Amino acid sequence: MFGRNWQEADAKVVAAEIGEAIQGGVLMNAVYVVDVSPADAPAFRARVENVQAPGITILEAGDTVRVRYDGKGRVEIVEKGDPRFDTKVMRVETQSRLDALMAQPPGTPAPDPAEEVDPDMAKLDALLRDEQP
Repeated sequence: MFGRNWQEADAKVVAAEIGEAIQGGVLMNAVYVVDVSPADAPAFRARVENVQAPGITILEAGDTVRVRYDGKGRVEIVEKGDPRFDTKVMRVETQSRLDALMAQPPGTPAPDPAEEVDPDMAKLDALLRDEQP
């Protein structure tokens, strides 16, 4: 992202498609159609391509995300600070969960793993299973 005229706004996901795996399956290309709602301009619809690593949130229709736009048709997702994308925030949240578990006395039951299934990983798993021949 270069230039000085980028602005931020909230956007609502209208549709989401998971594209091809790239770089040997290490990354995948997600394509989103979003309605961008600038505070001082009319709303507009845009296509956003976002290269993501497995384990990163896959947005779906109805989700809200922060975006940057430049007025020339370029739109990108603002990942920094968003716990769905920012791995630093993810690490802090993971460490907080571990710290909370460590603070419990011995014999305290562990959280039920079934309740801790990441819904985004479940969606990705289902998508990958559907693509299998």
